[in-house]
Amino acid sequence: ISDSYCFGDKDENCEKYGRLYKLDAMKDTSSLNLKQNVCPVGWHLPSRWEWDRLIDAVGGTLLAGKRLKKLMGWFGDSAKADDGVGFSVLPAGIRFSDGGYSRDGLYSLFWTSDEYGVFFNYYSPRIKMMVELSKLGASVRCIKDLAIGTLVDHRDGQTYKTVKIGSQNWMAENLGFKSPNSFCYN
Repeated sequence: ISDSYCFGDKDENCEKYGRLYKLDAMKDTSSLNLKQNVCPVGWHLPSRWEWDRLIDAVGGTLLAGKRLKKLMGWFGDSAKADDGVGFSVLPAGIRFSDGGYSRDGLYSLFWTSDEYGVFFNYYSPRIKMMVELSKLGASVRCIKDLAIGTLVDHRDGQTYKTVKIGSQNWMAENLGFKSPNSFCYN
């Protein structure tokens, strides 16, 4: 994918950290949709809302950084990481628009589909949401389109139960999304 890079332009850093992507690399050129694009089929780039749900699930912004960061690999391998849920964030650093790189071992920044940056740093167990980062290269985590157990319809924020039957995932509740051609029984 064009507009994606290995930290310091070294292939071994892609093996270690994954790639850093410019925001333009996130866009599906057929629809300019930030949700699908670089992620595999059946997965998408999470929204800020989806990141917020993850952060809430592991203790909120004050503790989520600690719970989500890989134990080893951060500057000083500090007590600010415990990888308590196996998410294993590594300090991949960032890429600037001029081609320079900074902060591997210290920081990690992830894209959201709505153009926020989810920022982790070595010296704090906190996570910050950042804006106006469109010229930077940042890491990507993808989220499965349909999580077993629940489904959130991002069009209206409704949450539905899901069930796996055989190899298929089904909604276990009827869809409630209001569209121009839908109606409620009176």
